[in-house]
Parts: sequence; C-alpha cells; structure tokens
Amino acid sequence: MTRLSKFNFIDYIVFATLTCTLFNVIVTKLPPGIGSVRFFWGPLTIITLLLFANSIYSVSPVKQLMLFGFVVMLLFNMIFWRNLSDWNRRNFLDDFYNIFLYTIIISYYIRSKKVENLYLISKISFIYIIITAIMTNIGLFFDPLIIRDSAVGFGTNVRQKEIYNLYGTARYGYAQAFVLLIPFCFYSLKHNKNSNVNKRIMSVCIALIVITTLRSQVFANIINLVFVFIFSIISIEKRKSMVLLITPVVLIVIILPKTIYSDIIRSFTRYFSEDSNTFLKLNDFADFFIDPEIDMSTGTGGRAARYPLLWEAFLQSPIVGHSYLDKGLDIEAGGHLFWMNRLAHFGLIGFSMLVHSLYTTFKTIKRNIIKNEGVYYYFLSIMSFLLFGLMKNIAGREIWAIILVVIPGLYLRKKR
Repeated sequence: MTRLSKFNFIDYIVFATLTCTLFNVIVTKLPPGIGSVRFFWGPLTIITLLLFANSIYSVSPVKQLMLFGFVVMLLFNMIFWRNLSDWNRRNFLDDFYNIFLYTIIISYYIRSKKVENLYLISKISFIYIIITAIMTNIGLFFDPLIIRDSAVGFGTNVRQKEIYNLYGTARYGYAQAFVLLIPFCFYSLKHNKNSNVNKRIMSVCIALIVITTLRSQVFANIINLVFVFIFSIISIEKRKSMVLLITPVVLIVIILPKTIYSDIIRSFTRYFSEDSNTFLKLNDFADFFIDPEIDMSTGTGGRAARYPLLWEAFLQSPIVGHSYLDKGLDIEAGGHLFWMNRLAHFGLIGFSMLVHSLYTTFKTIKRNIIKNEGVYYYFLSIMSFLLFGLMKNIAGREIWAIILVVIPGLYLRKKR
C-alpha cells in the first residue's frame, strides 16, 4: 500500500484540502482560517497546481470549466445579470469555485497517473466520512433538526452551532453526499468475496448511511436513498432479468388505485415520531397522491409548483437567463431546485456550458479510472447526484469533493 511518506508536496496539499473538506470533527477545532477550504486550502491548491503542474490546465475538463467561468461567471455576471439576487450570485460563484477546485484535483491525478496516491487519499477521506456519519448520529440525539437547520447556517440557534462545533456533524450538503456512497459500498461488497472482514465493514457502513439518512429528516434524501439502494442491489449481470420483472410490476402500479399507495405511504409513518419532519412529509406526500394538484394545498404540490414557475421565467429569456430582464417574475423560491434554477438564470448558453463541463469531467473519470462493473455503480452515484438536483438545491462543497474525487479514487483498488 502506498504510504504517506511517498507523497510529494502536491499530494500533501491535496490531502490537507480533502481533510478540511470532510473531517468536520477536527476542522471545527482549528483556529479561524487554518481549516478554511474557501479562503486557504482551496486557493493554495489552485496556485500550487498552477506552479508545479500547470499542464492540467490544458486538459479538456479544466479548459471547459475555465471557458464556463469566463463566459458565464464573469461576462454574464457583469453584462446580463442585472437583477440577480445576492443569494443566487453567491451560490453560483460558490458552485463554480467548488467544481473547479475538485475538477483540477482529479485532473491532476489522471494526468500524472499517480493513482496509488489518489487511492490512499480517497481511502482516508472515506474514513473521514464514516467518522462524520457517526458523529452526526451523536449530534442528532441532542437535536433531531440539526441537519435540516444547517441549510440556513443554523439561523440564531446557538445550541445547534455548539453541537456542530463540538461533534463536527454533517451539514445539509454533506448529508446529501452520504447517499452517493451507497453504490460503492455495494460494489465493494460484491468484490470482496475473499475478505469477510471487509464485507462486514462495508455492511456496517451501508447500515450507518441508511440510519443517518433516515434520522436526518430530509425527505428528499430518503427518496434518493430508496432509489440508489434498490438499483445498487441489482448487479450488472441481472439487469436484463430485472427489466422483465419490473415491466409487469409497473403495469400493476399503473392499474392499482391511488388510495392504495397513499395508505402504503401512511403506513411508514408509524416508524417516525409524530413530531418529526419525516412524519409530516410522508403524510403530506400521501395527500398529494390522492389529489396531485400543483398548488399550495400540500407541501409537495407547492414544491412541484416551482417547476412551472421557473419554466415560465426561462421562456421569458431563454438565451441568457431570466436575470437579464428589468422586470420579471419573482422566482426566489426556485432556488431550492438546483438544475431548474440554473436553467432559468443561466439560459441555454450558460446551462448548456455547465452541463457539458460536468459531462466531460464524468466521462474523463470513467475513461481513465473506473473500469468494468465499477462504471455501473459510479453511474448510480451520478444519477443519485442528478436526482438531488432535481428535487433540492445541492449545497456545500462536500458533495462535489465526494462525487469528483473520493468515489473515483476508491474504485482504483480493483484496477491496480
């Protein structure tokens, strides 16, 4: 196994960056600034790679992102986005910064072919993630809403901030990223047939992620978990037979009355406290099944109503985005839908550049790192990532670090 002693200067900088991204229980104890990825480790990584590995800035994924940054983040910001809210502007810039940072990191290891170093960094990062999941469960005993409320920085809740600083619990985006690891855990289970210890460890990791997600009280995370869990169980060899099985099931689902599904959904509420957000969301979802109106009569209907609102905004200025208009719709509520919100604000030019940049990055990772059956499981992680963006806002840097660096690096174990 590669040892830390074989790391060069760049490896140590990347290792520190991933540590400060994912190891909350340590980072929250560091002096201000020292553990900051945004203001210290991120810029240091970008500058270090520019000085000592500048060839990565010429590879396709990085060039695509730099073009996107110049055209959309700079020119659109200065010329077209006259009415963009501060919240959206800040989030768009943060997203670009995070995507760019972790893209140049994975591009460096692909370009330099130092896959053993990337594997070790990813393996240690995976340990950070598991520790964070454990600490998050401890924090949830003290405040069941700590993950939900972290989406707004805990507001004025001093107690939640103290719990976060003490235990290093996962915040909103980090909790989303837990789900993305489910496919790799199942992949590892299937490829550790000669190691009972590793199989037990991965089984525990899956159970931990499931428990943490259920206790997080974020309904979108639970829906995503169910999706990725089911398809992770299905191995690549069995997918054809599963299609034959699923087809009649889908037909039955279409034929059965909606009240049956509503009753099934309500039956799951008994596993959650009546005071929990999950209990309320399940009942709300059951009501939506009976009367699927896209309006404010149910919480689910109200959230679904954001799509036609954002679509209408997009049609008002489809080329350069809604924020170009002097007077337009109030679409601030649409900020909760990652992909649709960006389509409305970026327009076709900006959104297509973003999608193409991410597609190029994922394609490069698949071609250079992930082989054989691992492609199917990494694809599931990407699908889970995309599903989050369809249901919610994708928040924080952790999810970008995990989907772009950590998960790809973990698959290297079987390729070496």
